[in-house]
Amino acid sequence: MLPEVVSTVMALCVMCTTGYAWRLHTRLHTDPLTGLANRAALERRFARARRRHERVAVLLADANRFKQLNDTYGHRFGDLVLCEIAHVLTRHAGPDVLPVRLHGDEFAVLLTGLNAITDPTRVADTLAEAVTDITVVNGQPVEVSLSIGAATGPATGGLPDLLARADTAMYRHKHTRTTVSR
Repeated sequence: MLPEVVSTVMALCVMCTTGYAWRLHTRLHTDPLTGLANRAALERRFARARRRHERVAVLLADANRFKQLNDTYGHRFGDLVLCEIAHVLTRHAGPDVLPVRLHGDEFAVLLTGLNAITDPTRVADTLAEAVTDITVVNGQPVEVSLSIGAATGPATGGLPDLLARADTAMYRHKHTRTTVSR
């Protein structure tokens, strides 16, 4: 009898510890507002791609005129817009695509395992177009768009370098309002 009780207690302890560990991992790697991955998850996935010597791309996206939405309708409404953008990014994410909310209205998308025919600019155009389909948030008509910059390279380089290059491309796109910049 005693061995069965000990075995049951041990099994319950393992289940509780595993459940707690999973919740802690999720909390540490997830943006609490949008449910997207956060910067820690981006760094972790990039490190995995680096160990595998994969070719990667980073897309950096910024919501256009977001401050105006926040100032006009309030921060709660702005949060709803961010959640809608996150939903669109998640819906268009595949197994090698990690959408991330970095902070504020800035998002990143990590594309891993790129091959010669994968075109990050096409992925960025698809995401930007999909976000423009957001026309109503909480019953309020809105115009939502993203400026997106892309940077590609082997994962053996650094994530900060790719983010910086994508940031430069994104701001070039934001100020020229042309197609996605590389």
